Parts: sequence; structure tokens; C-alpha cells
Amino acid sequence: MQALRHWRLAFRTAERTARPKPSFCVRAADSRAHARPRGLSRASSAAWRRPCVLGGMTQHVARPALRKILVAFDFSGPSEQALLQGHAMALACKAQLLVCHSIANMVRINALFPERNWLDALAVPQRMEAAGDRAEQRIYELTARKRADVLLLLDHGPAGPVILRHAEEQDVDLVVVGSHGHAGMRNALMGSVAQRVVRYAHCSVLIARRSPKSGQVLMATDFSDRALPALAAAADEAKRRHAHLTVLHSLGLGVPVVINATASHPGTQLLPPKEAIDAARAQGLELMTESLARLDVEGHRVLVAGIPEDDIVETAASLPAELVVVGSRGSSGLSRVTLGSVAETVATRVSCSVLVVREAEPTAQAASAAAS
Repeated sequence: MQALRHWRLAFRTAERTARPKPSFCVRAADSRAHARPRGLSRASSAAWRRPCVLGGMTQHVARPALRKILVAFDFSGPSEQALLQGHAMALACKAQLLVCHSIANMVRINALFPERNWLDALAVPQRMEAAGDRAEQRIYELTARKRADVLLLLDHGPAGPVILRHAEEQDVDLVVVGSHGHAGMRNALMGSVAQRVVRYAHCSVLIARRSPKSGQVLMATDFSDRALPALAAAADEAKRRHAHLTVLHSLGLGVPVVINATASHPGTQLLPPKEAIDAARAQGLELMTESLARLDVEGHRVLVAGIPEDDIVETAASLPAELVVVGSRGSSGLSRVTLGSVAETVATRVSCSVLVVREAEPTAQAASAAAS
């Protein structure tokens, strides 16, 4: 405790010196159907600031059963991979599978020949029907699901907003998207549509990528509230995949603390005493052991001290992992914009599938159903 108080005092000293909705059609048999010190990551601060956070895990950690899984499908290779993974999860969880397909630019504005606008509008039903037939055929080829076994949602407009709207309207528990990666270097492994869905979805999102069948599931934890559902989801996925679970915690000591220009050594990185670091390591390992025991799963504990997002990406590559599970900080409204730098960076940079776990928010449809 003396070491931890000294650690807090050091960081406090550093802090003082530093200062319009489109129409769509449904195809299915039934269409009713406390502040942390500067320089210390949230991960490492939680290891000593909230040592009892897992004490009540049994009443919070249970992962709600997946009832509805929505897959974004556009006939591309990544979307077919998303369909395969969504189909497998739906079978394992006995969940309803929904497939959303959006057609962009169905009615184009032609100022030179305005009569063509009417022709394009009249052709919309035929194009929707053709897209539905083609989607049903491809879904059957990939999953052997017949028309009555899947709810096909056809719509037109930008893919991101369409997927998000249907996810909320259908009150789904998981959205599965493929990783296209056509939006520049920063998003080279995710893609703009997947990034938008991950950031703004009301529920958990699986970014499906073609991953090695290594039998390794990696879960990154910082022992915060949002990490508890992610830990439960990782344990479930490890059991479903018959894979080995690895739980990773990063102390975040690679994040520099820079003292301002008036300090005696500007730009100096302030690190906590070795005693405090050792205490945080020991407590982090203890918390990981306790969490695995409460979930009644076997897993390998990994504790590192670098930059959290870098540690996760490097560990995922070295295992190699077939799935990485992270928790999301966003909740509702504008707070969804800040998904969480670690979760978003990991989802962008790793080359395997990533499950971003967010506790589902009650949608308008769910609220009205509960009221009735």
C-alpha cells in the first residue's frame, strides 16, 4: 500500500506540472417478425484502483443469449465470410439469422433527361426483386438455409446507415460485417462501412475476416465494467470454437507522461517506482486468475507493460489468434462516437476476426414491446 500511495503522489505531482428513411422490403416466411493518474492507462490504474471489481462478477458477467444476428451482405468475398461466421454463430446459439442487403443509387437524378428519373423509379421494384432472388440463391449456396430459415432485409441507400437502422429496428443482439478495407491506410484492415457500424451500432459487432484456425481466442481486459461482458463473450466463443482462451492485460507503461516546458527536464517520461509496478503486476495476475475461475474456464494469462493497443495487436499476431475480443466504451447517443481508442485501433489493425462487445441498448421497438 505504501508503494501504491507513492505511485499516486508521483503522478499527481506530474499532473500539477503538466496541465430521409428509404423504403425496404422483407423476405421471409414470417415478416412480423474514479480519475486515473496521468501516464497510467485505464488498464493498469484499474488493477490497483478497483481491486474488488470482480468480486460481484457473478451477477454481471453472464452474457445474454443471442436471439437475433444480423449479417451485412453485398455478394463480396468479405461479406460472404461474414455470412458464414454469422451462420455458424446462429446455429450454435439457436438464434434467428437476418441478412441485410442494400442497393445504392437506385434512382439517379438526371437533369438533362428528367424523364429517365421516372424510368429509374419504375424499375426499382424489379431491381429489388432480382436482388432478393440472387441473395436468396447465394445464401442457400453458402449456408444451405432455405427461404423460411432466414429473414432477408432488402433496402436501398448507403450501406452503413441502412445496416444500423435495420439493426435497431429489428432489435438484434449482434451485427456481423465483413472487412473490406477500401478507405485508406488507417482503415486498411477494416473499411469505412465496418468502422461506421462498429462505432455507432447499439449492440455488439463482429468484424469477420478470414482467420487461421489456430484454436486461439485472445481477450484483452482492463478490469473495467465494460470488460466483464467481453470476458464472458470470449469464454463463450472459446467453448464454441473448442479453442484455448488467452486473457491479456497491459499495464500501459509505454504511454509517455510528458512534463511541461517549465519543468527541469522537459519531455521526461515519468515512470512509477519499481515496487508499484511489481504490485500492479501481481494484482493484475491475481484478478485474471479470479476472473477465469469465476467463469469456470481454463485460460492462459498474459501481462505486459507496453502500449495497450500495440500489445494486443502483437500478441494476436504471435499466437496467432483466430478471434480477438475487446470491450467497447461507447453507450448511446454522442457517446457512441468515442468507441474507445484501444478497441477501435485493435479492430482496425489486427488481421483476424474481432468481436467488439457492447452491452445492447434498449431500442425503441424493445421499449414499446416491454411497455405493452
